[in-house]
Amino acid sequence: MAAKQAQSHETILVVDDEPGVRRACARMLTTAGFDVLAAESGQEALELCEQHPEDIDLALIDVVMPGMSGRDLAERMRERWRSVKIVFMSGYVASEIGELGVMQRDAHFLGKPFSSEVLRQKVRDVLDGTASAGR
Repeated sequence: MAAKQAQSHETILVVDDEPGVRRACARMLTTAGFDVLAAESGQEALELCEQHPEDIDLALIDVVMPGMSGRDLAERMRERWRSVKIVFMSGYVASEIGELGVMQRDAHFLGKPFSSEVLRQKVRDVLDGTASAGR
């Protein structure tokens, strides 16, 4: 089943310290019709959110980053912008990350590497409220 296109210019924030991953995710999401902001760190992500005049609908956050972890960034974003949806991504397996205490076990997770179709579908499902947490 093909993923639905973005609705009403939904904005996705991509946060990853790896430039290639960040650019690839931004390109895939832009191609799918989303408005995309990209940041290389948690601090830069928070600054982008503060400066962006519209709501951020979803943040796609790398779990393990130098400085502020993905979990810390997600917690800070949820304190300030309660409606933002979060999808964590990592090259680590979700169960390993949960065991390390880096992210909540009921969080939405996307394992790297992933295809553009998998990314678009996960983002769409989380935005629509139809995604199962943990996968």
